[in-house]
Amino acid sequence: SQLSEQEIEALVQRIGNPDLWKISRSFGHVTFLFYTDAQAEEYATKGQKEEYARQYFEILKPYDEFDYLSEDDFAVNFDSKQNFDENYESNWYYYYK
Repeated sequence: SQLSEQEIEALVQRIGNPDLWKISRSFGHVTFLFYTDAQAEEYATKGQKEEYARQYFEILKPYDEFDYLSEDDFAVNFDSKQNFDENYESNWYYYYK
């Protein structure tokens, strides 16, 4: 929760993937949201989950004051804006409930 929105946006810019809509964080979970289900699936099968998790972990680790986090145990989720809109009424409350 200590990561600022500016740091998250800088990561999105550094990744530079035009298919990436947003990085969403809630309750210790990190979700990279692409625009479509097909894009989320494509990047997951390309092995991008591990790369994106590594990049996110790099900006997160400086806030790990007590060294609780391990890169080996850190993972991110991939999903889509399409899923968010169609199945959760574009509502973060429903999405994370």
